[in-house]
Formats: sequence, C-alpha cells, structure tokens
Amino acid sequence: MKVKLDLSGELDDQLPDSAVQAWATPDGGSLAQLVSSLPFADRVALTSVNGVMVPPDKRNAYILNDGDEVMMLPPIKGG
Repeated sequence: MKVKLDLSGELDDQLPDSAVQAWATPDGGSLAQLVSSLPFADRVALTSVNGVMVPPDKRNAYILNDGDEVMMLPPIKGG
C-alpha cells in the first residue's frame, strides 16, 4: 500500500519528491511503524493523518489505509 507524506520544516528535504508522493508501507501497518521506518524518525514530533492529529501515544493503534496523507512536523524551535 502507498501513503502520501507531507513533510514540514527541516523534514521537507529529507526524501526525494517521488518517495514523498507514494511511500510504500505494509498493508495493515500502523502509523508508528511508518514513522520508525523513516531515516529521520527521531526528529518527528507531531503527526496527522488526513488532517486529524495523532498524538505519539496513539500511533501504535492507528492503522494506515492506502492513499492516506500523513503529515509530519519536527519539534518547533525558537524563543
């Protein structure tokens, strides 16, 4: 199955555009599995699927579907 990744901030340039548009992930895979499969998993702070925020403690239970749009944001820096 494939999902679309929407990467923001410093994550934006971490993957080629072709991978972002159609990221392959196993059928029945969770959001946590997807995040952990990425080379920048340690920098993903917030996630949403199809516009709905999914907190880190709910990612294991959130099962992805083909065509989902997954947005990822890094920690926000500033003062």
